[in-house]
Amino acid sequence: RRPLQSMFSWPNFPYILFDDGQVKAFNKKSGKITVVSTGSLKDATLIDEKTVCLALNTNICIMRSEGNDSFKKELSPAFKIRTYSIEKAPITNSVFIATSGGLKILKESMSVEHATFKSELMFANDITVDSKSVYVSTKNKGILVYQNDIAVEQIVPELNQKAIEVHKLVVHNNYLYTLSSEGFVVFDKKGGVVIQLNKVQGFSTNRIFDFEIIDNQIWISHSKGIQ
Repeated sequence: RRPLQSMFSWPNFPYILFDDGQVKAFNKKSGKITVVSTGSLKDATLIDEKTVCLALNTNICIMRSEGNDSFKKELSPAFKIRTYSIEKAPITNSVFIATSGGLKILKESMSVEHATFKSELMFANDITVDSKSVYVSTKNKGILVYQNDIAVEQIVPELNQKAIEVHKLVVHNNYLYTLSSEGFVVFDKKGGVVIQLNKVQGFSTNRIFDFEIIDNQIWISHSKGIQ
C-alpha cells in the first residue's frame, strides 16, 4: 500500500477521489475503486453533480461520471503544464487554475484566458471562493479578489508592517485564514491581522503543514501532530 498524496470529495458527488501513485475514484456506496488517471493529483473542483475538473502535475482533466464506475475523461490541450490549485468561480462557472505558466481562466466555452492584474500576469499559490468571489493568493501581489472573472480588489496582508506571502487561503465567516510565510495568521478582509497562532498562544510549534476549517473548528497539521 502506498500513502495517500491527496484526497477530495463533495456531499453530492458519489466518489472520493484520491492519489496513491495513481488517481483513483472510491465509490461511496459500493466501495469499489477505479483507476481514473495517471499523474499526480494536486487539486480538484466540482463542476456539477457528475463532473469534476482535476488539476494534475501535467495537465487539466475534466472527468464526468457515466454510471457503473465508468468515466468520460477529457484532457485540455491548453494545459500541458504543471498545475497547483483549481476552483470554479461561483457566478460565471469559469475555472481558475494556478499553473507554472501563471494564473489562467478556463471559460465554459473551453476557451482559455490569462488572469491578469493591472495588465500583469499573475502567479498564484492558492485559490478559494465564497458565494460570489474568487480569492487568489499570489506570489507578490497579496490576495486578489475576482468577480465576473475580473480583478476587483487587492488585499495586501501585513504583519508588523511587512507584507507577507500567503501559501494557503480559506475564506470563512468574512475572515481570511492563511498559512503564510509567517505561520498561521487570520486576517480581516482589509488585510489587518485578527490573530496569529504561535507558541505564545499555546500552539505546539510554528512549523505548520496544512489546515482545514470544519464546522467552525480549525484543524491544523504540524510537525508535532494535529491540533
